[in-house]
Amino acid sequence: MQESLRALLTGIIDYAGMFPPAKLPLEAATANYDTYKKGAHGWMLSRFVCGASILPGMEVYAAALSRNSAGGWPIAVAGRGGEDMIAFLEVLQQDLAAIGTFGEALGQSAEVDVLEVKLPEAVIEQGSESVYELVERSSEVFASGAPGVRPFYEIGFGAGGPETVFKTLSALKKFNDKWAGDRYRPAGAKIRTGGADATAIPSSNQLAFFISACCKLGLTYKATAGLHQPLRHADRAMGTEVHGFLNVFVAAVLAYASKLPLQKIVTILECTKIRDFEFRGDGLICCGQHATIEQILAARQQGCVSIGSCSFDEPVEGLQKLRLL
Repeated sequence: MQESLRALLTGIIDYAGMFPPAKLPLEAATANYDTYKKGAHGWMLSRFVCGASILPGMEVYAAALSRNSAGGWPIAVAGRGGEDMIAFLEVLQQDLAAIGTFGEALGQSAEVDVLEVKLPEAVIEQGSESVYELVERSSEVFASGAPGVRPFYEIGFGAGGPETVFKTLSALKKFNDKWAGDRYRPAGAKIRTGGADATAIPSSNQLAFFISACCKLGLTYKATAGLHQPLRHADRAMGTEVHGFLNVFVAAVLAYASKLPLQKIVTILECTKIRDFEFRGDGLICCGQHATIEQILAARQQGCVSIGSCSFDEPVEGLQKLRLL
């Protein structure tokens, strides 16, 4: 395997086996994660994702399995969110309390270091100042309840379109510039790239805009849902084109490395053939754009850090079919 591909794919998948469409029971999902972590492709695995509401049930399985694993489990918790600012902050406090109890029970066998939660549409619609206020107030809850946990705030395009998305992301940057440091963890962004039907899938232009905006603003971000296959392809059941995780990460890396214009990012997202991608010992190339190993590593740490997927087998099998693994 070329070093550039290894750098691109290391820790790329947050395993979310309990979430749709897999919807595995807790015991099966934790057993899978332990197996994947010990397997030949465990280097591609990052966090185990679970919902805040099931944290108490995680204690038995995570503690037992972690004793047989190298090191503790890194865990990302999917928060429940709320419809407005007051409800959001109340539920956030409850979720972080559950994380604290979970951590005390497990000690070093597992660690929650990320909480992903959707920003309320009502707050987004009120404008960037309201988003900033919510993030600032949330940071106080994090600092008092779980200071080691980093937030990733999910946003969507909704009715506001790109302008609203940019203003929302700008509010996250404003918070990071002012407050991120020893007391507050920096705020990250999250985008949903798939779902139950075609309406849940952002267009290539929308996804490219999100990637470009995060690069311009210096935001770390995550993607989730629908990214089971490496390349963009037609999903017959949905009757639409769906995104590929290889497209997303190569686009993210090249956008980070070269400050690409929006249309160039769109072009990379819409590549459907593996011959469009070249992985070499000194870097990767796609659509005439090049990124070095150092740029790939930096983009993975400071740009798009991971994808959430309810399957680990499908991405691995997809890469094997392309003879990349």
